[in-house]
Amino acid sequence: QDAISYPVQIIHQGRKTTIDVHENEPILQALERQSTIAGSRDQMALALSSIPHECRRGNCLTCASKNVKRTTSDNNLVVNVDNGLSPTIASELTKSGYVLTCCSYVTGPGVVLELDQNNEVWDAVYRQRLCDGDTKQVALEAQARLLRRVDEENVEKWKNKMKKVLSEEK
Repeated sequence: QDAISYPVQIIHQGRKTTIDVHENEPILQALERQSTIAGSRDQMALALSSIPHECRRGNCLTCASKNVKRTTSDNNLVVNVDNGLSPTIASELTKSGYVLTCCSYVTGPGVVLELDQNNEVWDAVYRQRLCDGDTKQVALEAQARLLRRVDEENVEKWKNKMKKVLSEEK
């Protein structure tokens, strides 16, 4: 008896091909399975020497892809299952349409994924998070708390510093 499988269109560097993903098979595993076939039309069509991945747990973000047809295929994907990311980050990735192929599954037809989105995901998860206004405010508040704790532990030093500051203001 043949396993149930679903066609998934894969886009990589402007090239397109369709692969079959078996039910309960991670997308990354299907990509690898079909790229190892000698002379595979899929591997040649995508010009992939290897499928991008590192950890197979969703931690490294290397296998990130973008769900191109979100409205059509959202119900046919179970994304980012049991990954090692924080729930907040995993939720943000899913809302933004990013799919970690190592821990995502296809449940129906119509899925279109664009591979090689790890730089975009890295920016969304880390770089943008570190540069937004809220993060800068949190950093300033943390610095203020640290300075206060240091001053509280060194009361005499703090008194002398305050005396000096107050005398300079006169």
